[in-house]
Amino acid sequence: MNMIMNEKYLTELLKDEFGCIMEIGAGEGYNTKLFCQLPSSKMVIVVDPFEKSWDDEDIHPSYIIPYPLEKWKSNVSEYQDKIILVQKRSDDKTLFDELEKIGDIIFCFVDGLQREENIINDLSLVDRLKVKYVCLDDWSRETDVSQVKSGTLKFLENNTNYEILEIRENNLGTGQNRDLCFLRRKFNENQNTI
Repeated sequence: MNMIMNEKYLTELLKDEFGCIMEIGAGEGYNTKLFCQLPSSKMVIVVDPFEKSWDDEDIHPSYIIPYPLEKWKSNVSEYQDKIILVQKRSDDKTLFDELEKIGDIIFCFVDGLQREENIINDLSLVDRLKVKYVCLDDWSRETDVSQVKSGTLKFLENNTNYEILEIRENNLGTGQNRDLCFLRRKFNENQNTI
């Protein structure tokens, strides 16, 4: 199910920022397009292995089969000059070094694999990259393949760099209510504040 984020809210949240926006798990590209259109967006980095992960045993088919690369490419074709596709899993050991070279990442939308360990891994990655704002999809959805809330809370128990900014209901494009959790980095190591 595709969820389109609230453009007005994101524009306001990032009004004083300019840099790269990262998306972990791109789906069909509807949010990718939105991120490309934001005034604060220099580039959009998409981390998604697409078909390269379809044989991975730890991935539930609902996270991959409905989202083929060609469909995503077709939906974002008008923005291809503003998108960097990193066709890897977010837990790939080489990913951090690749992303660090791209530039400052001001915002990350985390909507990839959602088991507790995947969420902790993704948040650890954005922490190492010093991402200022993070949005986690499916906050209230607790299933055997989705534990966003518990993974985030475990991450925050051991990490003092981030705090929950707010939980927002979002149902644009889904026909159902879905909660998003926004995190804010408490401080920038170079400036001691955001």
